Amino acid sequence: MKNAMWFSMTLALAACAPPAVRVTQFRDFASDQTVTPFDWQPYAEKYEGSDAVILESTTDAEHHVHLGHAGQLINWDYFENRSVRYVILDVENDEYARFTERVPKGRVVTNVKLRVTAPDGRVQTYSSADMSTKRDEHGRMTYKFIYPQLQKGSVIEQRMEIKESNPGLATEIPVQFSVPCEKVTARFAYPADWKHALKSTSPGSKPAVQRTLSTDGKTAIVTYRATDVTPIHDEPFSPPFNDMAQYLAFDFESIAGTKIYGTWGEFSKRISKRFIDNDSLFSNRLEKTTRNITDGLEPGEDKPLAIVKWVQDNIEVSSQSTTLDFAQILKSGKADPMMMTGLVVKMLQTAGTRAQMGLIHSAEDGYFDYGFISPSQFYIPCAVTFKEDKPYRVFFPFIPQLPIGHIPASFQGQTALLFEQNGANFVKIPLLDEGGGMVEEHYSVEIEDSGYLNVVEQKVIHGANAFALRQFLKEMDEPEVEELIKDLISYEGGEVTINRKEILGRDKTDEPLRFELEYRIDNLVTVTPDEVLFATAGLFSPISKTKIKVIPSERTNPVHIVDPQHFRKHIEITFPDKWVLESRFDPVTVLNSFGQLQTGYEYAPGKFHAELDLRLNRVHAPVTSFGQLVNLIGSEELKGFAHLVFGIEGE
Repeated sequence: MKNAMWFSMTLALAACAPPAVRVTQFRDFASDQTVTPFDWQPYAEKYEGSDAVILESTTDAEHHVHLGHAGQLINWDYFENRSVRYVILDVENDEYARFTERVPKGRVVTNVKLRVTAPDGRVQTYSSADMSTKRDEHGRMTYKFIYPQLQKGSVIEQRMEIKESNPGLATEIPVQFSVPCEKVTARFAYPADWKHALKSTSPGSKPAVQRTLSTDGKTAIVTYRATDVTPIHDEPFSPPFNDMAQYLAFDFESIAGTKIYGTWGEFSKRISKRFIDNDSLFSNRLEKTTRNITDGLEPGEDKPLAIVKWVQDNIEVSSQSTTLDFAQILKSGKADPMMMTGLVVKMLQTAGTRAQMGLIHSAEDGYFDYGFISPSQFYIPCAVTFKEDKPYRVFFPFIPQLPIGHIPASFQGQTALLFEQNGANFVKIPLLDEGGGMVEEHYSVEIEDSGYLNVVEQKVIHGANAFALRQFLKEMDEPEVEELIKDLISYEGGEVTINRKEILGRDKTDEPLRFELEYRIDNLVTVTPDEVLFATAGLFSPISKTKIKVIPSERTNPVHIVDPQHFRKHIEITFPDKWVLESRFDPVTVLNSFGQLQTGYEYAPGKFHAELDLRLNRVHAPVTSFGQLVNLIGSEELKGFAHLVFGIEGE
């Protein structure tokens, strides 16, 4: 759910007639309920290949408003009750073998219960007291619990209630998931004299819902039901989840007859009054600061980049909304993301650069519905400069460590709403040609006489890819970082013993991010008196750890490569002098609409060197074209690398 924190809702609620009793409630597990053994085999057969099957998912969301006798607002609370019951078919899948819930600042968990029923009917129940909790720098609380002693066929039930006082109006409820779901129900309740709005999830298509009233007529209840919901598979090179999935996105057109947002023009004007006309009437601090930053610089690229860098380095991002003007922000050194972006725009304008402030619609939020007037579609501030009347550069000064001038992939090509005094101006955010940055991998593989492998592996990640991974690392605790490092090992087989692991450049945003690993592997090399067989176990895959179904007919999602990508592998294999590499390979060049793959090899006594260079184009293509991508990444010419064969001299 996305809330517009910069809106102050001063609405006339006196006309509301709120319900005396909530229509949604937390439902605990019955203490005397008899649980019988669960026959999971039919689900494993029906949903072959699925890690889990959701048997039933229910979400109840409710705005509950309490007025006094004189019509004054006493409190306004939002409640969200979630209940999900699923059978787990792969206990190795962490997503379903553990409970993880991140609760945004301002929300509290009022109740949470978990229950696990083993296939033989034994039951174990857990509560928040059994969970680990951690609050991050943004005030978000994360609840975690790993289910002990799970078995294939265990049924997990999760029930949770979340409460928020004085909430935002936008609500999003997922109703399609990454695994099959046999039954899903969602209910959205609110005072009957409010008027809700429902977003289209694709052009001309809204989810099918039914609006009813409670028995006392005081509460409207919007209900969505579906059965046998197909999954959205987690496949690489796919569009964002919400671009493919069904979901319910609600907001309100009016509350007790009071219009909320009106038109996009009214929406834009309401925001612009606060963020683009915020300079002080009694201070020239902004003008002096801008002049000190830009004096001596060329007016073209230099000044905007210098201004954005100065703001990033000198203004701290605050999660608290501020009412300070720009001069006061420069003095205090703190600002919320909206005010920081407005400050950058004003400084750019002061320096003579044409710039506007706006909000971007993220591709992660799915389809942009022009008829759904809601801040949940536009909540990411940006500063836009222009060249020949077209958006040219886009800046996000509030995003720490983001390379200046880079546009995150989920924003490129998306719609932005620019603030204008006279209404709304929609523009398209430009696409970047440089993409996400190169990923380089270096491997030094020593094969011992005994068949053991000693591997030194280094991954060097550049540009925006490094930024994205740094952000990901910030969200992880140390055990999760350890697990990530293990997952980075390129080999997909053998028994691995890690001797050294290190992350370099984690906090140095002007340098590449490096992962260095040293490990030893057994069971990949078979030594016989006459020859040696080395199972390379994914080492020669152009992209490490990208699991792609190689049968195009099994692919379900369209192909979506949002950024041009560049992957380069350097592999050096050394082996005993008496071994002779009998496998020989010709250089490979594969070129199609998805990109280009090139390989090259060098042979020397006791040594083999390989270079793989893969470039992927920005592509949006139907699922039927997936075979072309497979031909590029899983090229037939590389299948010979599954094994390297060595002869033994003198044998």
